[in-house]
Amino acid sequence: GCRESTEILATMRQDLAAVAASVDSATDTLNGRIDHTNLAVDALREGLCAAQSALGEGTAEVAALRAEHERSVTDQDAAIQAAQEAAEAGRREAEEALAEVRKAVEGVRRDV
Repeated sequence: GCRESTEILATMRQDLAAVAASVDSATDTLNGRIDHTNLAVDALREGLCAAQSALGEGTAEVAALRAEHERSVTDQDAAIQAAQEAAEAGRREAEEALAEVRKAVEGVRRDV
């Protein structure tokens, strides 16, 4: 009886110690994996921040280029409009000058 109980207790203590060692080992392995995962998450977070920063800069550059392009188009439109108006004014002046030349030619013909 007593000897068997002592042997059973000793075996149980050995088994408990083995289980505790196994749990400690599994806990250490799990903690190592968690640490590794945390490092990977930190690296991803830094990469994401860098990507967001680059995207923000790129977006700002695109907006600036778009605004510059729109100003350029507006300036070109204004220049085209001014050229058209100048051409129309020149055409009217040429027609008026031609009309005056015709009148002068008619006057000369009458006088001749």
